[in-house]
Amino acid sequence: MAIPVIFDSQLLRQRLQRRAATFAQHDFLHKAALSRLMERVDDLNRHFTSVVTLGDYLGYGKMLLQQSSKMSSVLALHDVMHADIDVISHGEALPLLPASLDAVFSCNHLHLLNDIPGYLWQVRHSLRPDGLLSGVMLGGETLSTLRQVLQTVDIEIYGGMAARVHPMVDAYSMAGLLQRAGFALPVVDSEKVSITYPSVQALLHDWRGMGLNNTLIGKRPALTRRYMAMAEEIYQQQAHTSDGQLTVIVELIFFAGWTPAAGQQKPLPRGSGKIALGDALQ
Repeated sequence: MAIPVIFDSQLLRQRLQRRAATFAQHDFLHKAALSRLMERVDDLNRHFTSVVTLGDYLGYGKMLLQQSSKMSSVLALHDVMHADIDVISHGEALPLLPASLDAVFSCNHLHLLNDIPGYLWQVRHSLRPDGLLSGVMLGGETLSTLRQVLQTVDIEIYGGMAARVHPMVDAYSMAGLLQRAGFALPVVDSEKVSITYPSVQALLHDWRGMGLNNTLIGKRPALTRRYMAMAEEIYQQQAHTSDGQLTVIVELIFFAGWTPAAGQQKPLPRGSGKIALGDALQ
């Protein structure tokens, strides 16, 4: 079955390359996501050798993992060359040997991939039995207000909606994707982070600095001065704070799964519970 291509991967790489020099001015969300991921790693009672980070733009995830006593031999892999990147990939094809790694950490990038199931399948086959995949990505509630505002403006000015904000999976779907790729004991949870901006223009400027502006395939009508003025007005009506700032919601989805192994903990079979759900809720 052909994989639908919704993101322009070449355009994304070009933007990340251009923004490497100034990324540190806009990397607060990336750092916050990876720092919270590392808090979850600290709860693991394991030591991992042969560790790889994926999507680790500028190697921040690698740096955090190297500070942990639970990690050794950490390599960063990305398809944009930088001094802190150890291995170059080619798009969504991973240059990883089968059963060669103890752990893989996905660093806030799965939401930019066309083929998430295929990517997860590659990761699972690169892990040894009882190997860990752990990661963070942006979830479906991210920029939900902006999405609604831009749809309203598109209908008002152009008579129809244009795809301006990336589609993203939700936590429930991510759990299903892990199971589909063959991971055991999948765990998925999410956090919502609230960020404030003085204007829609400032919001878009920051996301461009992160390399997260629109890379969807296809052309869209221009963001004219009239368009932006209307977007500012509607956003102010829907999501402004008492001091006039605009509220932006970002959903972070954290996920983990293990490659199957003999003796690994198994979930209880369906119907084996001894307490009724209604009793537990009471």
